[in-house]
Amino acid sequence: MKILEVENVVFSYNDAEILKGVSFSLEKGSLLSMLGANGSGKTTLLKIICGVLPFSEGRIKIVGKCLSEISRIELAKMRAFVPSEVHIPYNFSVLDIVLMGRSPHLKWWQAYGRKDREFVLDILESLKLSHLALRSINSLSSGEKQMALIAQALAQEPEILVLDEPTSHLDIKYKIEIFRLLDRMRKTNSLSIIMATHDISLALKYSSSSLFLAKGSNMYFGNMKDALATGIIERAYNLEQKVSEFI
Repeated sequence: MKILEVENVVFSYNDAEILKGVSFSLEKGSLLSMLGANGSGKTTLLKIICGVLPFSEGRIKIVGKCLSEISRIELAKMRAFVPSEVHIPYNFSVLDIVLMGRSPHLKWWQAYGRKDREFVLDILESLKLSHLALRSINSLSSGEKQMALIAQALAQEPEILVLDEPTSHLDIKYKIEIFRLLDRMRKTNSLSIIMATHDISLALKYSSSSLFLAKGSNMYFGNMKDALATGIIERAYNLEQKVSEFI
């Protein structure tokens, strides 16, 4: 079942065409890795899918419904976005940060209830973050903070989880932990995941499919291992040596 369909999406900024007719789909319960050199349009595309940026041409459908027909509250329940960098100016506890993920499920006058807190505590337990619940989010290591932000996204109960380079500033331990977590969530909860990443070896191991962008255009959409075998990765990153020599 296709849970996300992107068809010929075009996006321009200051008369410059940033995305040029990008198309791909995301199957329910799969993990799609989006790759390409810096400036290829990955973050822009993720923001468009999340409704943060408008697109000028094309169509995006989530669970069979056009993005233009989905209200912001409804969209917040359908997808969750974890950006590459988040600055949190106040020293909220990890528990409070994750509780904020429940906001789309509450009316504006409602406070978080017992069921919300129990739901969030279960998420923290499943991600092995319970011991950090009362810690300030700004006191955590980069890896711990990223895990907490993923927990917040999961608290939204989304059908699609969108992540922009979630492992870019992390050591290998947390890189592996996050990929394993995402793999487990898609398999056990049928969560559909789209993620921009440069971690080629981990993407090869855990991705269901891959999308390569080059200068805002589709370069390749398909199996990650086929991309490695056919030289797509080398062309996407303008490499002279074979990627297989380094992974």
